[in-house]
Order: sequence, then C-alpha cells, then structure tokens
Amino acid sequence: MSQSYLSRPDASLQIAAGQHLLCDCRPGQTCLLVGIDGNRALINRLMGLGVRIGAEIRVVQQRGQDVVITSTGNRIALGGAIARHLQVESLT
Repeated sequence: MSQSYLSRPDASLQIAAGQHLLCDCRPGQTCLLVGIDGNRALINRLMGLGVRIGAEIRVVQQRGQDVVITSTGNRIALGGAIARHLQVESLT
C-alpha cells in the first residue's frame, strides 16, 4: 500500500510548484488536499473528520492561520497549528 502522506513527526513537508499550505488559503477557495505533515494521531484525527488525502476542501472562513473548511459535507474548524501541516493544491 503506497502512502501519499508524510507520517513522521519530524518530516519536512516539501511544497511543489502550484501547491501551498491550507493556512495560506483565502475564503471561497477550493483546494485538493495533497499532503499531511504530521504524526499518526493527527492523520487519524483528520481522517475521522473526513479530511483525507485527495479530498476536495473549500475554505469558508479564515482568520490569521485558523480556517473553517467544508469537506465531504462537514464544516470543520482547524487551528493554525493543524492548518500549517496540510498541503493543498488550488482548484479555484
């Protein structure tokens, strides 16, 4: 099974051209989640909320680095500490 996320707590997220961190998105922007730089607990927590690699997410609200997103029909508030670990690719 290939893993499309980084799972080591000390892993350094490599940001490719055309990609950025979720905390840098603006309200109304739709993105594709392409990477999670976090430990297994963070990944499992996000998956439980419906936030998975390949998921389309839409930023509803943003204040500082905190964001409110919609994903798979759920509205989810994420603090900047988590949003800084999510790598996205803009769709809009």
